[in-house]
This record gives sequence, C-alpha cells and structure tokens, in this order.
Amino acid sequence: MKNNLISLISIALFTLIPLASNSQEYPDCFRLDENGILTDLTSICGEGEESSLGSPSAVGGRFEVAIKRRQSNIPVVDVIFNDGITFEMFFDTGASQIIISPQMAVALKIEEEGKVPVSTAGGRIMAGKGRVKSVQVGNIVLNDLEVLISPALDFGLLGQNFFGDYDVTIKEDTIEFRPR
Repeated sequence: MKNNLISLISIALFTLIPLASNSQEYPDCFRLDENGILTDLTSICGEGEESSLGSPSAVGGRFEVAIKRRQSNIPVVDVIFNDGITFEMFFDTGASQIIISPQMAVALKIEEEGKVPVSTAGGRIMAGKGRVKSVQVGNIVLNDLEVLISPALDFGLLGQNFFGDYDVTIKEDTIEFRPR
C-alpha cells in the first residue's frame, strides 16, 4: 500500500507539474572567460535598429536570418549574389565552401578557373571553381568569394567559407549568427 501511494504521488507530480526547459542557455549578449564563467553584457550591447535591408541589424553583433522553409529538414535561406541575383540555397553546416549548380553559375556569369576534387556524400567528384563579387545573407555581406560548381547539384549549398567566422544557432524559423 505504501509503495502504491509513493508511485501514485510520483506519477501525479510528473504529470501535473510541467517541466520547464530553457532553449536559450545564455543571455543575448554575453562573454565566457577561459574558466567558463559567464558575464552578462546585455546592458552594454545596445538595441537593434531596422537596417536598410528591412531585417533587424546586429544586437551585440548578433544577426538573425529567416528560414524560408525546410527541405528534408535542411534550412533553406535566400542568398543574394553580386548585389542582386537571389537564389534559395541549403544552409549546409557540413559544406566547407559555397557550392552552386551549373545553372546558377550560368546565371551569375561565373568563369570557371579550373577544377578541384571534392568529397561528397555520394563520393569524390571533380567540381569547377570560380569567384563571385559578393554573397549576402541577411545583413552579412562577404566580397570576392570562391565558389565551387558541382555538376551533381541542382540546388546550391551555403557553406563554411561564408559563415565560418560565426557561431551559428539554427532555430525553428531563423538562423542566428554571432561573430567569434
């Protein structure tokens, strides 16, 4: 009887008291020192303002970019090349570089500068390489970047040579970038 009562109380506690979870472990603006001690810097980070791009500007150096949709659970974002040509691309944390399709290369008028071997999930392939004037996602713009042109893709991959200088958090509807 006593064991049944303890079991009943335990079940009631777990079903009646919601479990709290915190998906944001740290405040929006913080510093972790070499000992792992957290300092909340929210009071000095400032407030975000609307930028000319229509998306929030950095708060404490942080940027967020909208996820348009997910395809096979991979985030798809808008990427603007050369100040005006927009493509939807997979946000691929496993890709070391920006990889575009041959159709994208034609639209961007990229001249191939040679071929390089590339390891993919499907094996090794030879991919063309070229350069783009600029790549923009949200408020982040990088200039004169190398891109790979994969004959095996019909959809582009946004890789580490674009966002490798940022800590990245993929959320439900946005991707957050924090400069390192």
